[in-house]
Amino acid sequence: MQVKLLRAIETREIMRIGATKAIALDVRFVAATNRELASEVADGRFRRDLFYRLDGATLVIPPLRELRERIGPLARQFMTAAGCTHALDAEVLARLEAHDWPGNVRELKAVIERAVILAAGGPLRPQHIAITPVVSRSAPPAAATSHEDTTERQRIIDALDACAGNQTRAAKRLGMSRNTLVTKRGIHRIQRPRK
Repeated sequence: MQVKLLRAIETREIMRIGATKAIALDVRFVAATNRELASEVADGRFRRDLFYRLDGATLVIPPLRELRERIGPLARQFMTAAGCTHALDAEVLARLEAHDWPGNVRELKAVIERAVILAAGGPLRPQHIAITPVVSRSAPPAAATSHEDTTERQRIIDALDACAGNQTRAAKRLGMSRNTLVTKRGIHRIQRPRK
């Protein structure tokens, strides 16, 4: 698929299945991903030439957990869209701001829509906020001591610092896969490294 996309960007034309004549394109491409494409290129999973073609203007949008001040306005907007005209309760806002939102804005929207339904036309209360916890399959065993957790967390932070935030190299340095490192980062609440 990457080869086909690269060809379409390069030649600015596409060929429909079964067609004998190419169709000229006059388009701009907007691409979005939650992956570190530079690491994917380094690991050979993403074409370098396609990466450079798509990397014209890069916008990094931080996750919702790093933009806690936006949770209130977004929640109010989703309440209004769901037909709730009541003000956002301070207790409800505190509960929303305390969550890490691994599902980002989509998760917040779903929680608010569910809360509006549960409130049945009344104001939202903390009991209406149902946040579904996502349990990691590779979570450490409950018997692990806090000292072991602290040591592992510090090892991960040190490896990321030594590798300038490159998760693939940090994972190799720690002797684990990149996916395991990403999972452990989530468990230990280590923020995603910035470029």
